[in-house]
Amino acid sequence: MIADAIRRVGSREALTMRAVADELEVDVTTVYRHVGGIEELRQIGASLAAPTIGEWPSPAGETWRSWLVALARYYRDALRANLDLLDFAQTALDPDFHRVEHATRILVDFGFEPRTAGFAHALVMNHVVGFVHQERRDREKLARGQSAAIRLMQALESDRDADRLATLRRLELGPKDFDPDVAFERLLGYALDGIAVQPGAPRAAQRSTRRTGAARRAGRRSSRGSRR
Repeated sequence: MIADAIRRVGSREALTMRAVADELEVDVTTVYRHVGGIEELRQIGASLAAPTIGEWPSPAGETWRSWLVALARYYRDALRANLDLLDFAQTALDPDFHRVEHATRILVDFGFEPRTAGFAHALVMNHVVGFVHQERRDREKLARGQSAAIRLMQALESDRDADRLATLRRLELGPKDFDPDVAFERLLGYALDGIAVQPGAPRAAQRSTRRTGAARRAGRRSSRGSRR
């Protein structure tokens, strides 16, 4: 009942103990007694917003690398759209471990050994969660004129004579290098390159013939119709 009330309240900004109590038509102390406080309400709300396996990018026709890229992009978008989901990522994204089970099984189907598959998925998800956290902080700092790009350029300018940052100056960084989308793809590429050389990773990037549950059911129905 509390979860349904949280759904009806809707936005993060509107979610309060009083709003949920009003939806349930109970005293606010009753809600406190059941969930503890606003943080617990937000965690429930984050769990309700977590992407389901059925919403994931399909592995059909993909290589393990292209599928992990699609999954990473999908989760980045989901976390950016829901700050509570980002704040409670460790518990809200996969409270029953069904998602990590599903992802590991897909990677095993691609040719990974199970242990390597589990760590590969964990590395990609840690990259996504960590990157979006940093994105969020950078946006807050940018609003105050303190972005990472601004601070680095100021440091390079002030260090021009001392030459303590000579190696960083040789990177010849430009505005595009600080674009979040560019940085996300570049760092994700480094992570995937590392996964590719791990023991237990497939040596060939074969495309999956795995079909979704709906496609398999449709195929079975078609097969039965042909036999009739």
